[in-house]
Amino acid sequence: MGMFGWIVPAFGDIIEWFLEAVSTVDWSLAGQEFVNFMNEFMAANGLTTTSLIPIAVLTVVGLFLLAVCLVLILIIFLFAFVHFVAFCAIILFLIFLQEYLLPAIALYKMAKSAGFPRPWFAFIPFLQTYLEYVLPKRDFKAFFVKTQPSQRYIVAIIAICASTLGFLYHPVFALIPILGWLAGLFSIVVLLGFHWRKMYDLMVTFSQKKVALPISVVSMFVPLVYTIALLIYMNREPEYGFGGYPKKAEKLEDFFADREEEEVYGEEE
Repeated sequence: MGMFGWIVPAFGDIIEWFLEAVSTVDWSLAGQEFVNFMNEFMAANGLTTTSLIPIAVLTVVGLFLLAVCLVLILIIFLFAFVHFVAFCAIILFLIFLQEYLLPAIALYKMAKSAGFPRPWFAFIPFLQTYLEYVLPKRDFKAFFVKTQPSQRYIVAIIAICASTLGFLYHPVFALIPILGWLAGLFSIVVLLGFHWRKMYDLMVTFSQKKVALPISVVSMFVPLVYTIALLIYMNREPEYGFGGYPKKAEKLEDFFADREEEEVYGEEE
């Protein structure tokens, strides 16, 4: 029956003993003894049946007040719980606005201004990050990584995969003493560096270089600043001009373009 197989038989034995003990009690005799005890107690203290009425009333009132207090505590708990749930829902909605919806709107307008062929990338979570990486047409420089503007999509794909799959490889790193911890710390630092460079390049592209550095640095600690900056600069002309994004699509864009061409060709046939 396993390690805890003894619990059910033991519980059954306890119930059987309890029922046997209850069945052996002479309840009429017990009731008579209780009445005799109460009579002796009242006689010894000079109490009468009439004098017990206020005590009984006070007892009933006390029990009623206790029940009322318990009900009020339950109502307050439920009220607090409902408000707590509502508060959590509001916080989650604000996070949704700050982390996804507002940046998506701003990046969509930026992509439209730049002439990016797929501005709707802004509303798809992973492709939104991809868009942030590829909109600037500048050399990507972070730590040991340096790529040309046309290769920024590679950095974007690596960063998205690394940050998304971090929950898989970080526990593995944690199992390896010292070297694994250092590797995990190194990967976190590199991803943070990529994240900063992504924000900096985007701010340089759509704002001014002198404000891009402070905005990107502060945004590492207060992400709301980055969201506000995106909303402020979303209608600005990119440094390569309105509609100046290279018409030659990047690798990922080629995939979608090819799919669309195949669908159009299939409809024509």
